[in-house]
Amino acid sequence: MPPEDYGRPKFDRYLSLEQRQAILHDMSAVALWVTPKPPVTAITTSIYRDPDDDKFIHLALAGKAAWLITGDQDMLALNHIENLEIITPAQALERIQA
Repeated sequence: MPPEDYGRPKFDRYLSLEQRQAILHDMSAVALWVTPKPPVTAITTSIYRDPDDDKFIHLALAGKAAWLITGDQDMLALNHIENLEIITPAQALERIQA
């Protein structure tokens, strides 16, 4: 997530900016960084309901993620793309706790 995204006020109701920065710092130590081919910025056509979601879907596919965790209804409506399952944070927590 680009720095300008995690600083958005819409996230303030969930976590403070300092908490978000700390989480991203910790996650960067274990994250798998991927560069999709073609680069996400080069993709000009969308096959999804919301073209703004393309970058997240393409990055998850490039990283061979099993899940894409989101609250975005446009992405959740897709359910599965290739081997990628699109689930809510609550569903992810249920699976992790099981």
